[in-house]
Amino acid sequence: MIGDAIGREKQLKAGSRKKKIELIEMMNPEWKDLYFENLDIF
Repeated sequence: MIGDAIGREKQLKAGSRKKKIELIEMMNPEWKDLYFENLDIF
């Protein structure tokens, strides 16, 4: 599980800025600040 997360992080870091923006827009098209929505997870 941790190994999967580390592998995914390496994939993301290796990607281009354009790919990262496309991923954000796919997952969060309104570019909402998700900090407070996810605070209760931790």
